[in-house]
Amino acid sequence: MPTQAPQSNDRPTIWRRRALLRLLFLVIASAIVAAFVSGFGIVRDFGSFRASVLTGSAGGAYYMLATRLAERAKKDHGRLEIVPTAGSIENVDRLIRNRDRCVEKFAFIQDGTPVPADSGLELLGRLPEP
Repeated sequence: MPTQAPQSNDRPTIWRRRALLRLLFLVIASAIVAAFVSGFGIVRDFGSFRASVLTGSAGGAYYMLATRLAERAKKDHGRLEIVPTAGSIENVDRLIRNRDRCVEKFAFIQDGTPVPADSGLELLGRLPEP
């Protein structure tokens, strides 16, 4: 028995199936590329990271947070030196005083701590919890 060519009413069904398969292939390929690229995020790469952070009193919340950050940097062969201080006001003073010498570049400072407008300091982020 000879095979018959697809009838004209079957063609829209075939085209829909092909379009669906192409769409599915593009979604899967995009997901694979996105997963591959996300493995190279700069946030996780501390290999050349060398810095110090002013924290506040040893054993305080900022000190503990800096300790976790230092451990994360150390895993990736970076270095984050934790410098305990008397608190946010000292941190602001030290950042302003040492900004030309590149001694300390980062500090944890409580929200509401007075910072002179002409200090040259820049807010990099806020913690999600007060």
